[in-house]
Amino acid sequence: MVTAGDMNWSNMSLVAKRIGDADFFTGAFNHPNAFDKKITAEGQLVAFLVDENLPFDFLDAFFDGNFSVSFRRTDISDERISEIGQRRDRILRQVSRLVSIQ
Repeated sequence: MVTAGDMNWSNMSLVAKRIGDADFFTGAFNHPNAFDKKITAEGQLVAFLVDENLPFDFLDAFFDGNFSVSFRRTDISDERISEIGQRRDRILRQVSRLVSIQ
């Protein structure tokens, strides 16, 4: 899931913004057409991996913890890229929390 917003650091407020499109990639995993993308009513993008040849490659790329997400908001035409660098154990803790919540 990809979500975006404008942060005002002066008053510590966040205004959510709608996502127009997004892609997940690493140096070894770059398959933008491998995902079925849906926009939620709240403006978040949810992507489902539909290429049945890539699930293990995607999991390796995601759990490695060093990946990028390119995205475009609906109110700004420029594409932006967020680089994510997290330790594998931190990602596993976050995923286990999500799984236990559902």
